[in-house]
Amino acid sequence: MQALKSISMAFEGNKEFYEDDLEQTPLGSHCLVCGNNMHDELTTDAWQSICHCCGAQVGYTYPVVAPSIAEVVEYRHYWLNKKDGQWDYSEHQPVGWTKEKALEQIKANVPKEFQ
Repeated sequence: MQALKSISMAFEGNKEFYEDDLEQTPLGSHCLVCGNNMHDELTTDAWQSICHCCGAQVGYTYPVVAPSIAEVVEYRHYWLNKKDGQWDYSEHQPVGWTKEKALEQIKANVPKEFQ
């Protein structure tokens, strides 16, 4: 519960505190939609924390605190089926990226309850 309180307080502008407690939340530093490591993309302003891989906006696509499994799965379905699992920011997409690699990333980095 302390970690959730810390995340809520983080949006008041204490980025260092936010980064320290980030690892203790369901989110960790990985996107719950695609499993991309978002450590460099996360900010104290949720409106600017956009996953370069799937385009999910932390704090909008799904909340930082107590994210909904249904919201995460719905957006993942959209990303995999409408965007074919391709990176939202194509300049960051690894060479040879495929939908199969996207599925592997999800399996490796997304907590089981959100898969």
